[in-house]
Amino acid sequence: MLLTNLQFILFGDYKKYEADQERIISILSKFIENGVQVIPTTFQQINPVMGLKASERIMFNNSKENYSVQIGIDAIQIQKTLPKIKLYNYEAEIKDFMRTIKKIIKSLSDTQEGLNLGSRISIVVENTYNTTEIVELNKIYEMFSNSIPNYSIEETFEWNTRVVKRLELSSVNLKDEIVNFVNEVSRINGNFNSNGEVEELDTIQTKVDINTLYIKNDNRIDLKFASEFLDDSLELLLSQHKSLEGMIVENK
Repeated sequence: MLLTNLQFILFGDYKKYEADQERIISILSKFIENGVQVIPTTFQQINPVMGLKASERIMFNNSKENYSVQIGIDAIQIQKTLPKIKLYNYEAEIKDFMRTIKKIIKSLSDTQEGLNLGSRISIVVENTYNTTEIVELNKIYEMFSNSIPNYSIEETFEWNTRVVKRLELSSVNLKDEIVNFVNEVSRINGNFNSNGEVEELDTIQTKVDINTLYIKNDNRIDLKFASEFLDDSLELLLSQHKSLEGMIVENK
């Protein structure tokens, strides 16, 4: 694959986790204890609800493994980028990201002030394929895109098919939790910057987003909830990826 973007979001009230030195050192020490190697920094965030003054927030980076942790006002985001990932490494990379997320959430929970409970949770995986890996773009268009008048296969250079359904998670402790299971298949056209070299893109991108319902936003998400959510999501992500890839990847 040309590029894989992984994102984990824990929504909640994290206003109090401002970027003061004592808090940064406390969190960093827990990261080290749990095997999370990162460098601390900060970023500024504006929340219109709280006014136009920017809030100084904590951020951690690992440039070697291409991931970052942002503790925002209303969400904790963990993001990882995997450039030029081999198809056969996909499952191992996803599992490794899940382990990293669990270590990060545990580290934040282990700090002296603890971690506020989250209200919603989401895991997103976006894959952009090399054109040489996939079947003809016209064939993929026929498989996934509904036929709209005046948009022939030859003329349509950009399209998106998005589907959503709801599922009940399988873990015993989350048996009453319903999630949105979102899938997108798109044809994208543009430029891709890789280590300073710009490549023109005309290829397929897939996206899977598993998230808890917006209407259920009580503060209930702790470390155990997050861990089980990730375990259930892993099965869904790998199963869906295998099915999609079986349709769009060229069998060499």
